[in-house]
This record gives sequence, C-alpha cells and structure tokens, in this order.
Amino acid sequence: MLLVVRTVAKERGSCVFCVCRYLRERFGGEEVNVEHKKKENRSETGFLTNMADYLDRYEGEDIYMVSPLTPAMQREWLLPQLLLCGGFTQNLIFSYAWYNNHTIVDLLSHPGLVSVPWHRAVVWPGDCLFLPHLWIHHVTSRGRNLGVNLWLSAFMYDSEDCSAEEELPDFAPLSDYHLVPELQLKQGLLTHADDNGLVYASEVHLALSMRQGMEDLQLEAVVQIFESLKPGCQGQLRSSEIHSLPVESFVSAFRSFMSTVHPEEEDEWGDEGGEWGEGGWEGGGEEDWGYSELGDEWEEEEEEGGGGFPHDHQPHEEL
Repeated sequence: MLLVVRTVAKERGSCVFCVCRYLRERFGGEEVNVEHKKKENRSETGFLTNMADYLDRYEGEDIYMVSPLTPAMQREWLLPQLLLCGGFTQNLIFSYAWYNNHTIVDLLSHPGLVSVPWHRAVVWPGDCLFLPHLWIHHVTSRGRNLGVNLWLSAFMYDSEDCSAEEELPDFAPLSDYHLVPELQLKQGLLTHADDNGLVYASEVHLALSMRQGMEDLQLEAVVQIFESLKPGCQGQLRSSEIHSLPVESFVSAFRSFMSTVHPEEEDEWGDEGGEWGEGGWEGGGEEDWGYSELGDEWEEEEEEGGGGFPHDHQPHEEL
C-alpha cells in the first residue's frame, strides 16, 4: 500500500532546499548527476556538472537532476523521528535528490498501463511518501520540485527499539547514519524468496542471466554469494537467515560478486568504497552500484521520478 505522512519535514530547516539561491550558495560547487529530458530513462546516459551550472541551465534545457546527496547535503537533510528507531537507520542504501518537473506518461508507447490497477496520492511540500519495493510509479509535478528519496533494504521491524526509554530527537541529520550500498545484495536476494521464504541460487542466477550484459554469468558465481553468506548452505537460504546476517557479511559478499562480474572495475570495490570499523560503516556510500543488479527486472521499464520528501511550492501527484 501507499502511505503518506503529512508535514513530517515541513517544520524544520529542510524546506530551504526549495530556494535556488540557497542551493547555489550552499552547494553550488557540489558535483551532481544530470540526465537528459525531464523524465527518467535508464537507457540514456547523463553527465556530471556542479549544482550552480545545473541551476543555470535547468530552465532553458530539457534536463533534470537525479543525484546522490553529497556529504554536505546529508548534514542538512533531517530525518524525522519516525525513522530513527525500529531498524530504519541500519538499512539505508542510497539517498537521492530529484530536481525536475515531470511530464505525463505516453500511453501510445505504453498502452498496457491503461489496464494496470493504480493508487493515487497527492504529496505536498513537507510530506513523506512510502512506496513499496518494486512498485512501478509515475510522478506528475505541477511545477518545479525537489524531492529526496531514501532507499531502504527490507528488514524486520524492531518495535522494542522504538519503545526504549531513551528519548529520541524530533529530527536528526542524515549524516549521523551510514549509507551502505552493498545492502542492495540483501534486498535483491529477498526479492527472490518463494512462498515458503526460501531463496535459491538457481533462481537468482536465472533472473540475473536474463539481464543485458549478464548473459554469460555462471551459476557458480551466484552459488559463491550464498556460500559466502552461509558456508555449506548448498545454494539455498531462508529469508529469516538473510535478515539475521550482519551488514559486514553483505559488504564482503557483494564486493566479491561484483569483482567477479566486473573484474575490470575491481578497484571500485576496494578501500575507497568504505569499510566496517569499530564505529560502524566508515566512508563510501555515495556510488550507485546498480541497485537492481540482484533485483527484479523493473529497471527495463521507463520509470518516472520518485517521491520521498518533496520541497517547493507545488505538489507531486503520484500514481
């Protein structure tokens, strides 16, 4: 289901993100990723520029920004209290900013959308929208908008954590917590769990080998993921076992897998990606390393934007 939490971010300073002058003054030199056309099309490549250049070009060119929040932005982006307990902050994968004005869906190109059951949600500045994993969605913006998306791995909600005696702050900066891209492995495996909660290496391999560029993937490479997570599991894991594994297990297994699949990029999975230290996850967390690499095939669809926390004077209409 869709869940909208109203005005959760409206009372605090996050709303200054909607002011172009503020973005230019605070983050004008920050590098951001920009894509062509004001709708998401993952078959096209974008380009890197800085925030100031993007703001200069946005009004006159058919471009939009979809970029990870930089460390400087994370320090000013506030998480509401409802996300500060229960396990949310231990399962953060990515945080992206979207700055655009989306268009309508072309039903001539996508006629099948006419028969798809849909839900409608209107999201105003300061609202938070929860969108379930792998739900195809379309966003219509009545004017310019800036939204921030938080990507979470599936996890077992810890209600006791939220009932602890320690009083939580109303808000906390995102920079207080760690983004761990390797947790996309956890999410991808759980996506393939059957009705009995079992995940098989053969099923994961079949799904992956159907993806462009992964046709030559060997079953052994996927089996090795399972063995890394649970030695002797013989290519089979229970979803409960996946949920119980520590973060560092997914970090190690994901890096090993990516080094096997993309050996030419092996350096990317080295120390620069961050490491698990005494204080938790240290460094890394900025790169998008292909979230759906181990997930379903939703990425083949043309997807329009994302919700999260929109900021500006116009609403999002999300289907």
